[in-house]
Amino acid sequence: MRQTGIGSRSRWLLAAVVLMLSLVTAACGGAAESETYQYPADGYLGITQTNPELPTNPSSRSYAENSEVIQRTLLSIDGIERVSSFSNGPHVVVYLTLKEGLSDREREAIREKAEKALSFNSPGFDYQVRLR
Repeated sequence: MRQTGIGSRSRWLLAAVVLMLSLVTAACGGAAESETYQYPADGYLGITQTNPELPTNPSSRSYAENSEVIQRTLLSIDGIERVSSFSNGPHVVVYLTLKEGLSDREREAIREKAEKALSFNSPGFDYQVRLR
């Protein structure tokens, strides 16, 4: 009786198992140099860094501070005497009291200039400027 070692079928099976094990171990091994990113402990998984208007962000402004920015921006424009504003989320309605004696064309030019100045200084809001 002839004794054979491992049969050809068994050799292929053994080779396949060894190959699979080597692929599995190679795929699971990561580079030791890879770094993980830690989110800041803000409770929002770092989203305060991407959305500056969240109240938890230190650069976020309150309603009173937004109102002050609107006042400072618009009172620097010639022809405006008084400013009042009302905000509802991203929507801000601004009422302007203009100086007496301005023509309709001048009044409209001041309104447009005020709207552009507000949109430039605080682009996160939708401004509606109205004249009194």
